[in-house]
Amino acid sequence: MKLPFYLEGYFMGLADPLAQSDIRLIVVQSDGGNRYTLKLAKPLRRLPWQQLAIGQPLRIEGQQSLQGVGSPPKLKAERVLFDPAGLPALTIAPKPSQHRPPVLEVCTKGTCRRRGALELCDRLKAETQTCAVEVRASGCLGRCKQGINVRRSSDNQILSQLSPQEATELLAPWRTATAAIAAVS
Repeated sequence: MKLPFYLEGYFMGLADPLAQSDIRLIVVQSDGGNRYTLKLAKPLRRLPWQQLAIGQPLRIEGQQSLQGVGSPPKLKAERVLFDPAGLPALTIAPKPSQHRPPVLEVCTKGTCRRRGALELCDRLKAETQTCAVEVRASGCLGRCKQGINVRRSSDNQILSQLSPQEATELLAPWRTATAAIAAVS
């Protein structure tokens, strides 16, 4: 069942910040502080969303699809008004810089597990004590025939066809950066 919706709020960014040309999802915060992820109708996808400032006021009209009891509705924006009258710009206090270490996600499902993903994960965790990297076991990364697969959070790249013996090589970029920081301190 589809119903119309109307939302006044603030642009908070792209739901997929790596998308370059075909922007499909944006995040909007209402005056009450609730955040919504909105799918854009095809004509709206060509707008220069990357150029919008965080906190810019928006007025959005569209359709919502009700999914079921307890599930949030899916929102599809069909019309957007930028800088609507009566809605002041949102001032966002800068967040204190929190340096978050890069994350390596090791697929530990199916083929990757059979090829030694758990051993690779354990070796990486043991060796991360010498560098600032977080290692996590993850679900399937979608490249089962090329396992063992590891995703790097720094560039969202999936590394494939790895072996447990390559743990030291995977951490090499962060070891040199950690050593350089320690030498400066």
